[in-house]
Amino acid sequence: KSTLVVEIDSGDRSGNFAGKARLVPARGTSSAAITRTKDRFGQAVIPYTDLPQGEYKVISDITTRDGKPLASVTTRFVVPGPPVWLKEKVGVSDTPPLPWTPVEVDQDHVRVWGRDYQLGTFGLPAKIETQGESMLAGPVSFRAVVDGSDVNWTPGKRRVTKKTKAEAVFEGTSQSGLGEMSWRTQAEFDGFLLHDFSLTPAEGAAVELMELRIPIRREFAQLYSQGSRTRGFLPKGQGKILGAGGYWWIGTDDFGLCGATEHNGSLVDGGDGGFSIVREPNGTITVIYRFVGKRTALARPWKLRLVLEATPTKPLPAGWRTWRDAAPFTGPSADYRRWPGDVKLWIAYPWPHKAAHRHFAFPVVKDPNWFRDHVKNLHAGGPGMWRDNKTLRKKEPLGLKSKRLGNRVLPYSMFAFMAPGMPECDFYWREWYNPLGFSSLGQGLYKYAAVRPVPSYIDFMVWKHRELIREYGHDGLYVDFAGLCQPVLDVKHGLGYERGGVQRPAEFPIVANREIWKRMYTMLRKEKPESLIVGHTSENSCAPLLSFLDVWEPGEGNWFGQLRDNYLDVLPLDELRAEFRAQHFGGIPWWLPAWQRAAILEDKDVAVRREDGSVGTVSVEKTHHMLGIGLLLDIFVWPITGTNYGAVRPLYAVQDEFGMADVKFFGYWNNAKLIGGQTKKIRASVYRKPRGGSLVVVYNTTREAMSAKLTVDWDRLKSDGPLRVVDAYTKKAVSVSGRSLSLEVPRLNYRLLWIR
Repeated sequence: KSTLVVEIDSGDRSGNFAGKARLVPARGTSSAAITRTKDRFGQAVIPYTDLPQGEYKVISDITTRDGKPLASVTTRFVVPGPPVWLKEKVGVSDTPPLPWTPVEVDQDHVRVWGRDYQLGTFGLPAKIETQGESMLAGPVSFRAVVDGSDVNWTPGKRRVTKKTKAEAVFEGTSQSGLGEMSWRTQAEFDGFLLHDFSLTPAEGAAVELMELRIPIRREFAQLYSQGSRTRGFLPKGQGKILGAGGYWWIGTDDFGLCGATEHNGSLVDGGDGGFSIVREPNGTITVIYRFVGKRTALARPWKLRLVLEATPTKPLPAGWRTWRDAAPFTGPSADYRRWPGDVKLWIAYPWPHKAAHRHFAFPVVKDPNWFRDHVKNLHAGGPGMWRDNKTLRKKEPLGLKSKRLGNRVLPYSMFAFMAPGMPECDFYWREWYNPLGFSSLGQGLYKYAAVRPVPSYIDFMVWKHRELIREYGHDGLYVDFAGLCQPVLDVKHGLGYERGGVQRPAEFPIVANREIWKRMYTMLRKEKPESLIVGHTSENSCAPLLSFLDVWEPGEGNWFGQLRDNYLDVLPLDELRAEFRAQHFGGIPWWLPAWQRAAILEDKDVAVRREDGSVGTVSVEKTHHMLGIGLLLDIFVWPITGTNYGAVRPLYAVQDEFGMADVKFFGYWNNAKLIGGQTKKIRASVYRKPRGGSLVVVYNTTREAMSAKLTVDWDRLKSDGPLRVVDAYTKKAVSVSGRSLSLEVPRLNYRLLWIR
């Protein structure tokens, strides 16, 4: 039988309460006694054989322990019907979704798009190539020391136990005097490697050192990101420079390697182990997972789950620099109709609102007919609508076709949270709710509950979104809290571990959360090959999760300190390069401004203030301050939350005239042969067309206007015609002398030059 669990808050901390709870209609059930669980809380468990779909209520008659009535509480709920999603397994496929290619296995090599893994001892990578570069300074190695000598392992037979276009699984065993090691390596189509190890120790086994090392070539270990506002240039010095618990990524502006563990269960009790990132005397950066650091008995089987993945995880689509959000540019002018780009996004449009939506975390609307018309209207180039559900006028503009417009409608959703009030979420609350995560469980529409990523919830979530996209016709999703991976405890489903009779949570449950993202992306691409997922990543930059995110949107508060007039005070250039650029992870970077949410600005920097005095819209100059940083780093600024369109529209006009779809970007950190004379105060980056002609952004990082004196290789930047350098906005000529350029650049701002 299944059980219905009724949780009760009696309000009596002394525990003087009892009573019974009953189901109405009963459907063959009997009332159940209320028993105390802790302090003022209690529960009643009502067994049932079958509950047909429909509305029910539970009546809890609460008494004192001697039977004196205290209260009768009625709780209403809906039984959602048979869980058909458990059998359908929507989003599970043996074929990778586009843009990935099938997994290739050639003896000990696993090849996926852009990467080649050569597997060595224990199925660990002996070599990792990404974008044609070899990341490792040596093989990833597992080492154990007993009595001062390295343990020698005798490998058993390695087997390929599964091979599809989407994944390959290798398994094997090795023997030593320390015991038997069983290992499993799962390689997936996006380059994800999942390593599982299990050591059954020999009787009386003890070890002095047991560790796993990942050596990374120093020339490719420039930047790092660990999420939670920890990123930038790798710290200087030798020895330990960072911790390695949870997630880490190390690499360059173009590629890298990331890894993760879900918890500390692999640390042997009393063994003085720890996870660290160190710089060796020769400059090699080594990630060290030390499970035992002093002589320690192995009293129980030892297990490790390790994730590795080389980045970028997927290719960026052609023309991605022309993608824009159309929603801010609706209304009488409807700028988006004149944009030449092939993809125009309608992000969270309409935003969840009590007049239109049933829930916040899931895009379920009150009037499906209204939303279907809304989607059709946007596909046809209509103006759309915002936060109401008035009837749409179905007057389609003449000459506009949805395919040519490229409109993609992306409603608001969450993957890390479920929706209180949704019948399925309420009914399976005890199984799905994650009390270790943060939730918003207040009144009204804007509430959401942290979810436990167990298989039944993943099955439901992907199935439900498939049903919604079939019903409404939208083109993907905008996901808030994208990449969030909250601590969770559910040992039964592999979320955590047990030791000494105590269950401990998975602090970073990457594998189960990744399954949500992978299956959602696979489902969406199957339903609509052109569908997209756009997500607000905030401070979550975990590439194995966000491999399935097309557009990354960091920002709106992802820093330490107070944002005032200079974004670089809270987000230095190295931090923006390490995380916000996203291209080295495999994502399209869109930067979400925080002017309305987190900025304290003087009146000179504010165009419009709200009634409470907070920032409504910043000035044109302050918008250019942020746009210039974005141009310097090849990051698109998402022009919402206080952005002044008086700065955005002229930039769009320049970019559309120049043509951004096929440019090659040269960042200030690697273009010294093109533009010399750069300093920490003056930086310059280049966007060059295939046949010549370039946009050059020259940025002044200081609070004083400066005269930039640069040396430019004009021949490598201009087209075949005579050299002409103009201000990209005013089209006025900029004088040059030979290869020398002198340019006045405003404080905390930029100049944009067009080299024709």
